[in-house]
Order: sequence, then structure tokens, then C-alpha cells
Amino acid sequence: MFKSQRQWSDLPSELVSDIADRLGIIELLSFRTICKAWNSASSTASAKIESTRDFEPWFLLYGMNGDDDHKDPDYQCQLLVAKSGQKYTVDLPELDGTTCLASNQGWLLLFQQGGSMFFFHPFSCMKIDLPKFPVSELSDHVAAFSSPPTSQDCTVCVVSRRSGDELELNVLHRGASEWIQHNRDELITLCTKDLSWRRHIVVSCKSKELKSPDQFFCRRDYFQSKDIRKKLGLAADASISICGTQMQPGGVGTFVFNETITGNRVQDSKSRKFKGVWIHPRLYLTSPKHESW
Repeated sequence: MFKSQRQWSDLPSELVSDIADRLGIIELLSFRTICKAWNSASSTASAKIESTRDFEPWFLLYGMNGDDDHKDPDYQCQLLVAKSGQKYTVDLPELDGTTCLASNQGWLLLFQQGGSMFFFHPFSCMKIDLPKFPVSELSDHVAAFSSPPTSQDCTVCVVSRRSGDELELNVLHRGASEWIQHNRDELITLCTKDLSWRRHIVVSCKSKELKSPDQFFCRRDYFQSKDIRKKLGLAADASISICGTQMQPGGVGTFVFNETITGNRVQDSKSRKFKGVWIHPRLYLTSPKHESW
């Protein structure tokens, strides 16, 4: 006598959510692939993890460029849970030959020489191409985007130095086919809602001046304070160019700044260069792997 078997997708939604809430991000990556309902529950669970006051971003090491004995492909990356020290090896060919300009809510803004720019979400491998950037090479630059690129109000800003104190700001709104260029020579911010310029306060994380939730405070030397070099097992001669991120633990805006870590010179040793980025382990509902802007 055969008993009918029910599908995993038939589990009550309350039970699925309860299971998801007990899992970590890595477990949720497998959990979310079962069906649409489990995918939705995993996204909700990951958002709860990120919203906790003690949430810390993970670190993604990529762009390996070592000596001739280094056999790992350029797209093989190391993903580190900074808080626990857990480390995972992941293959992300989309990062090969790229430089990360900005990181926000699990999404990376990546640039390739020649002006190619796109969004990439490592936890779902979703890619969103952007219109060709007006500059083929970037140096001495910073970038940010206001919200996930799947949001209709997403705005991308890339700032680079033209000469002296003159800055060039390129802005792109969701759905636009061309970048809008602005030139400034003072330290101010641009409101992406109405494209108005205004000053903004940035204070130290130890400062007592933080009075408004609209202010952002700084966290400097994040890489070194978390002893990430040791957790990744990197030698003293390794140099790392790091892209920061922004987050809001407990509703308070926080910047993790870009950093450049210079390796110590070791006699008879070839310097190894890496790239890294702080990233939110955030999951989203799956959609086509390659979405248009």
C-alpha cells in the first residue's frame, strides 16, 4: 500500500517562516531554492538578521593578482563572516577584471576599463547592466547608489577628480539611458530627489555631536580593527584596495569607508595585490538572472 507524499512547498507558510528564522545566511542560500514560498521566507529572514543592532557586514576578497605560483583563477573569491571568522570559497566570474565602486544592501556597483558598468548581487548572481559610463578609466573616485537597483527610485552617483579641486559628478537615474554630468569645486552633497545641492554633517563615531538620525557618523580603519587580514590568512606583504559600504544598524546611518591597506615589504617576496569589498549578506526574491536597467 502506497502512501501519498506531499511536496515541501505544501508546508504551511507559518512553519516555513519559523524554520527560516532559525537559519543563518549561508543556510538560507540553499533554503531559498526549494520553491517561491521558501524564497520569500528566506528574504524576510535575512532582512531581520540585517536589521539587528549588532549586525556587521561581511567581507568579500576578489581580484587576486599574485606571483606565478598562485594558481587560483581570478574569479575565485573568499567570503568572510567578519564577526565569527567563518570563511567560504566562492566562484564569481562576474568579478573578473572589475573594480567595485560602491556597495549597498547586498548589491555591488562594478566598473570595467573601457566604461562598462553594472550592478551585481553575489548572493543571487543577478546582473543589471548600466548605460556606458562617459569615462573609460577611473582614478581617485568615489561612488554611491541610493537604493537597490531593482527599485524605481534608484540613483547612481560617481564622483571623480578632474584637476586640482575640481570634481566631476556623473548621475544616473533608474530607467535613464544617459549619465548627467555636474562639476563642483566644494565639499557638498547632492539631494537625488530634486537634484539640489546642500551641505551635510559627517562626524566621528566617538563624537557627542550626533543629535539627528539624518546625520552619518564614521567608522575608520574597519578592516584593521576587525583583524580581517589574519582571519583571511593573508601574508604581511599583501596589499588590498577595499570598497566600503553604508548601513543602518538600529536605524543609525553608518559609513564603512574605503581603505587602502599597504603590505609590508618582505625581502625576496613578490607583493600580492587584492581587492575587497564590505557587503551586506542580503537575499532578495529571485528574478531573471540578467535584468535590464
